[in-house]
Amino acid sequence: MLRGYVLFLDDDVALHPGTIGRLADELEKDPSAFMATGYPFDLVAPGAALPAYAVLVYHLPLSIGFAVSRRAPIVWGGCMMLRARELRGDPRGLLQAWRDGGYSDDLSLAALCTRLDLPVVPHRAALLPQLLGGAVCGSWRGYWNYLRRQLFVLDTYQDDENRRLHYAFLACHSWASFSIACSLPAALLQLACLAGPSAAALLAAACDELVRRSLPLAAAAWARTAAALGIDGGSAVSGLWAAQEAAAALVAAVCRCQGRPLWQAAALWLFVCSVALAQCSLAYMAAESLTLMRALSEEGSGGGGGSRDNSKTSRAEKSRKHSDGGGGGGSAAILRKAGPISWPRLWAGLWVESAVLPLCVLWTLWHDGIEWSGIRYRKRHGKVVVVGD
Repeated sequence: MLRGYVLFLDDDVALHPGTIGRLADELEKDPSAFMATGYPFDLVAPGAALPAYAVLVYHLPLSIGFAVSRRAPIVWGGCMMLRARELRGDPRGLLQAWRDGGYSDDLSLAALCTRLDLPVVPHRAALLPQLLGGAVCGSWRGYWNYLRRQLFVLDTYQDDENRRLHYAFLACHSWASFSIACSLPAALLQLACLAGPSAAALLAAACDELVRRSLPLAAAAWARTAAALGIDGGSAVSGLWAAQEAAAALVAAVCRCQGRPLWQAAALWLFVCSVALAQCSLAYMAAESLTLMRALSEEGSGGGGGSRDNSKTSRAEKSRKHSDGGGGGGSAAILRKAGPISWPRLWAGLWVESAVLPLCVLWTLWHDGIEWSGIRYRKRHGKVVVVGD
C-alpha cells in the first residue's frame, strides 16, 4: 500500500498503467525534490475543427518543457504529487495560500516553488494523452471562454513579486503572439510577391476582403461592449475603420513591391527556413511522444523505472498494480480515439491563437469575472473574492 503521498488528479485525466507508483518512486529516488508533476499531450479527434487546434497550440509549450528539461519548469494541476508531510501543519504556507483567495492550486504551487527554489520533477510515464473535444473545442465561443479562463488564472497572485512575474509573462506572451500574428501574413504576402503579380494580386484581394468583413464585426462588438460599460465607443469605432483603410493600403503597397533589396529576400527565406525547421521539430516531437505514450499504455502493470533497491521496487510494484486500474489504463482508450494531426490546421491554429491572445489578455485584465463549469468567480487584487452560481 502506497502511503505518505498526496495526489492531485483531474477527474478526466487518462493515466498510463503504473503512473502513480512511478511518480511516488521518483520522489523516493530524489529526496531533494519537492514534488512530482505530469504533463498533458493534447490530441485531437479525427476531423477536429480549428478551435481544437488553437487549444492544442496553447498547451504545446507544456510538452516542450517536459521534453527538454529534467527539472520541470511548469507545474500542471491535472497530475501532481507531494509528500504528505508538506501539507501537515502547513510548514511552507501552501494551504494558507489556497485558503486566502487562492484560485489555482497548481499556480500557487508553482509560485511557492519559484520563491523557495524547490525542485519539481517529472517522470517519463507522466506524459499523459488528453483528447480535445466537447463544447470547449467545438466552437469559437467555447474556445474564447477557455482562453479567458487560462488568462484569468494569470491575473491571480499571492504577493507583489508573484504579480510582477505573472504580468511579465502576460506581456511577453502577448508580444510574442502579436509578432507571430503579424509576421505570418506578412511572410505570405512577400512569398506571393516573389511568386508573381497575379498571385500577389489574388492574395491582396483575399486579405482586403478578410479585413473588410472582420473589422465591421469588431466595430459592432466594441460598440455593444461600450454601451454595456457606459463609455463612449465612437472614437474606437472610428479608429477601427481607419485601421481598415490603412491595412488595405499596406496590403496593396506590399503586393506592388516586386523589386526588393537583397537583405529583404534573405530575411524572407530565413523566415521560411525557420518555419520549416520548426515544422520538422514539432513533427519529430509529436512522433516520439506518441511512441512513448503507446509503449506506456501497453506496459500493463510491469516495466521500467530504473535500478532500485528491493524495498523501493516492492513499494512501486504494489502501487502500479493497485492504483492505476491494471493493464491498459485509460491512456490506451484515448490513444485509440485520437486522429492524426493536421499540420496545416495546427499552423492555422497557431495564427488564430496568436491573433486572439493579446485581445483576450486585455479583455481579461479589464473584467474581474469568469465562468468555469457553470460557476462564476470574481477577483480583486489578485484574489478570488466571490464564488457563486
